[in-house]
Amino acid sequence: MKIQKEPLSFYVDLLASGKHYTFARYGDGEWNAIKGKRGCNCDKHEYFPALGKGLKHTLLRPIRDERYLYALQTQTDLTRRGDVQTFFREHLDGVKVYDSDVFHAASEAGELYPLVSQLNRMHNCIVGPKSLRCLSGAGLLYQGFIEIQPTNCFHQRDYIRDKILKYSQLVSSRDVVYCFSASMLTEILTYELWPTLGKTNWLIDFGSLWDVYAGTKTRKYHSRIPPETIKKNVGQK
Repeated sequence: MKIQKEPLSFYVDLLASGKHYTFARYGDGEWNAIKGKRGCNCDKHEYFPALGKGLKHTLLRPIRDERYLYALQTQTDLTRRGDVQTFFREHLDGVKVYDSDVFHAASEAGELYPLVSQLNRMHNCIVGPKSLRCLSGAGLLYQGFIEIQPTNCFHQRDYIRDKILKYSQLVSSRDVVYCFSASMLTEILTYELWPTLGKTNWLIDFGSLWDVYAGTKTRKYHSRIPPETIKKNVGQK
């Protein structure tokens, strides 16, 4: 499977130039839900049948617009799996698929600051759990915060979508970077919100990227990022 491995600067430059885009990340958890696997992902979000159905719909009827970027996890064997390759060949033929791990790789490499610096010049609204509220004091500034429950936020699907739409009305509904950290629900939300908000805003799935900057190591690679690198990534000495 061909993956568009663009550098971090590609996404930063789009932000800086005012070119709106949506970045929807699909990893092992999303694929497990689509396949109907029982259990939960690494964040203890359950693979509800309705969640899997909703995620599958976002791929069976993909948004064929160059501003809607589908991305697959590349740091696992996901893109090398035959069932994944067959599915994307049959249903997303002609759709570019990007590397979903670009932000996380930059974070571990100590090269995330260009993204943080650019975001800090913009209007950001975080859609995530309460634990991320401390980010403004940790180097990532935000103007809006839509709090979701830390696990199984799929139950809040309609509530979260409505809160985002109400927020967009308060801020004239354009040029906002919606920073999603809403687990597997994110891909359903970005898909549903894109017709209304995607052409005039940014809808970006950052996943667990910000957890370590909020003081929580939720991924193995977070433990490989030393304190000095965390500070470097947010422009602190």
